Amino acid sequence: MANEAPLQVAALPSNEIDGFHTVTAKALEGRFDMTHLWLRLALHNDLNTPQSVQLALGVSWLQHVTFYVVRIQEGQVRASRTLAGISDPNESLNRVPQIAINLAPGEKVRVLVHVNSHASSKLKVTLHTVNQWHRVERDYALFSGLLIGSILVFVVYSAALWRILRSPLMGWQTLGLLLTALYEATYRGYAQTILWPSSTEWGYRAHHVLVAGIVLSILLYLRARLEKTQNYLPSAGVILLKVVALLESIVLIGALFGPYDWFAPTGIIVAPLSLLAILACTYIYHRSGGPGSLTALLLVSVLACCALLRAVALLIPNIALVQLFEQYALVLPALTVGLFVITSWAYQHSHQRHQAQRTLLQWQSQQQERLEHEVKYKTRALKEALEQAEQRSLEQKELLAYVSHDLRAPVSAIIAYLQLMHLSPSKVDIDKLAAVERSATYQLALIDELVDYAKDELQPPLALNEQLVDLSSLLDELTKYAHALAQRQRNKFSLQIQ
Repeated sequence: MANEAPLQVAALPSNEIDGFHTVTAKALEGRFDMTHLWLRLALHNDLNTPQSVQLALGVSWLQHVTFYVVRIQEGQVRASRTLAGISDPNESLNRVPQIAINLAPGEKVRVLVHVNSHASSKLKVTLHTVNQWHRVERDYALFSGLLIGSILVFVVYSAALWRILRSPLMGWQTLGLLLTALYEATYRGYAQTILWPSSTEWGYRAHHVLVAGIVLSILLYLRARLEKTQNYLPSAGVILLKVVALLESIVLIGALFGPYDWFAPTGIIVAPLSLLAILACTYIYHRSGGPGSLTALLLVSVLACCALLRAVALLIPNIALVQLFEQYALVLPALTVGLFVITSWAYQHSHQRHQAQRTLLQWQSQQQERLEHEVKYKTRALKEALEQAEQRSLEQKELLAYVSHDLRAPVSAIIAYLQLMHLSPSKVDIDKLAAVERSATYQLALIDELVDYAKDELQPPLALNEQLVDLSSLLDELTKYAHALAQRQRNKFSLQIQ
């Protein structure tokens, strides 16, 4: 079975000539074991004009695909070989394995196709003219771009909400949507040509790994939601979700590092079953009245339905209705649900923002009312305190005005008697009387100044007035005062002036 001698190879022995079975186009839509599968096709151009045709296998994850084109030209057999699998090194990056064949008028060619891939899969052999193929690919790219682009729009909006709200719930939701977009791009063959054209190993393992990643991100999304509302899902549902997470983790690691031919079909079966289990838990959560349950239920329902149809299409590929729904018919309701979900997110975010604004305005109004009440209370208390202080000051002034006469009268009497004694012809100690008179006069001046301050507060209570004094007289008076005070305490006072 050497690839360099395509005319000498044949399929496994059977009752047919050369080991090949003659099959119809419908039979080619079934599922085949892709380990060293051979196809032989005969192409004949019965027109009078040259024709360019495109032969393709409509599966994007086949590892090794080799096209052999055998021609008879000028009595000689000529063969050409083209590598087209995702694990084959080739310069032309195509969505699916394909080859362009030019046929001269009346020319017959034989095409041998060798497929060698780990897991069994469908083939979906198609033959179109080049123009027809370009139209088919253009329509398919337009449709796929609409689907993947819509999912990416949801990814961007969800990431924006995650950035604004700082919520792990939005983070896991963004991751799940991003993995969904990558999975669709991988399943349809665009990720291999755009994102990882040189990855021969990851190319055929990617879509099974991404499916497990999507399921795990949904589980993390529900876990983040249940952390805030733990009482809405019974313990049996929580245990079921943990079992699903364990199974999907095993499938993800196995599809990434383990035997692909065993984990690939296992992942196809486990993914829809896991999503159905998640859907059941989400429905219970919705019936329990959990917050945000309707959005989660719609999202998981669409993903579970898509996964179930995708699994049936991969395991039983010859059901035309399933192929139609899996490729096209389910996209419109999926996008509708996505639009509803993103609108619901926008409404919830806007509602929460307006609710927060109303709460903030209400709080500010309450705080303003409280501050106004406190200001009024403090103003009233201050006014009352000022009135009380003014009243006490007025009472003190009135009291001082009332007692001013009583303070002045005795001193005035003392001064008057001293003046009479000073004028009396009797022998009296004139110096002592003069000292007493000066002290009484000084005390009377202090009383008058205090009374004047009580009547008119414009003048400070203690005023200093500059005036000329006789220094010797002042010192004599101070000496007499000090001498009198010293005698009362049986002390002696002396003053020396140099």
